[in-house]
Amino acid sequence: VLNSFSDKYLSCRQSGMIQLSNVHFGRPFGGTGILWNKSIVQNVKPLKSNSPRFSLAKLMFNNAQTTLLVSIYMPIDNYRQNMVDNDCVTTIDELDAAILNSNCENILIGGDINIDLSRGNAHCKYLIDFTERHHLSFARKHTSARQEPTYLNESLSQKSSIDHFILSKVLFDSISSSQNLENVVVPSGHLPISLDISVPLNKIKHIPRQNYQKRLTWYKATDVHMDSFQVETGQLLNDINGPDEAVMCNIVGCED
Repeated sequence: VLNSFSDKYLSCRQSGMIQLSNVHFGRPFGGTGILWNKSIVQNVKPLKSNSPRFSLAKLMFNNAQTTLLVSIYMPIDNYRQNMVDNDCVTTIDELDAAILNSNCENILIGGDINIDLSRGNAHCKYLIDFTERHHLSFARKHTSARQEPTYLNESLSQKSSIDHFILSKVLFDSISSSQNLENVVVPSGHLPISLDISVPLNKIKHIPRQNYQKRLTWYKATDVHMDSFQVETGQLLNDINGPDEAVMCNIVGCED
């Protein structure tokens, strides 16, 4: 569908369906994609995505920082205060890996994030933690952004802001507008959002990206991983020299 959108554009896309043997599972009508004008074909490189939830492309200009473009559809929010669903954790972990493998200095993420920042629940905090690790900002927090809902459910009289653009500081500082597109009919209830950025190339000169350490994903750990962790932790603790009195003390709450 994306390739037939216009002969002036090229695209990369990711199906929401996964095939294992002869079985398909996932979102039968879902998927993500990125379109770009053929006039900048030399400046855009599609990247392989290992997740059915996002598409990737690298935007490149001579002597300027590269930008990772991400079109994403996040798992639905579970509305819980203290537990993040595994599907959400996996998606963020896969996005972390994609960012590291891209070696891009800047990041621009857009799509159905399925998280309203006003909820302050577990999924919301997990997403904010991700943005802080990569020094990203939400476009809707820019002074020029319109504070309006991006999802409307008229039958239930519900509205929320769950569609977002999330981007690096140099891009965030160059936002000229962020708003919903008007007079557009969509069947899903999601309102299309637009983001206008004007960044002079001399403002984004190449700067090496800081190293980022991958985090442990505990729910994926096997018994072998746990045993190895226990052995290595024990060895590291044995290397710590402390007072014998502190090591041998078995009094709870001891302050000596």
